[in-house]
Amino acid sequence: METTQSNEGADTATSNVAGKLSRPELWNQLQNALSSRSGIDQVYWSSYGLFWAANAVLLVALFSTGDFPVDPLVPIVISIAGLFQFLAWRTIHDRVLWHLNRVEALMERIEEDIGLGERHALSVRLSESDYREFFAKGPSARRAVKVSIHLVGISWALLLVVSALRLYLNLVP
Repeated sequence: METTQSNEGADTATSNVAGKLSRPELWNQLQNALSSRSGIDQVYWSSYGLFWAANAVLLVALFSTGDFPVDPLVPIVISIAGLFQFLAWRTIHDRVLWHLNRVEALMERIEEDIGLGERHALSVRLSESDYREFFAKGPSARRAVKVSIHLVGISWALLLVVSALRLYLNLVP
């Protein structure tokens, strides 16, 4: 790649050879990656909010009379719906996290190629001391999301098992 050096030391590209990006192109790609990460993060948290809203609707349906349903088929149907909703959300969650991790890895590579040091980098690995100071003190939000959705999935599965046993053992009042 041919470059020229200005008086301030900033590289400016005169050509793009063999797929190598010039410094300004790398900065542009970093901006694109940051925008992409922001959008993916928004999808992540919006879908998490929708997950809880859908669970709230299912709980309202389960306790619509104010008591646990007498008909054992009602909680069976609602728990199956809850499990399907959990599995669908889990699939979406994993997919969004894969994209988020991919974009974060891309950001890290671009920051390395630009030569950003720990003081200016956004990626966790390159700004490890900032990460330890500001984020590593508490629980991981991603871990908390994963645990909470699995607890919900386990709850729907337990409701299904209890309701099916209730029906099978004829424990209906």
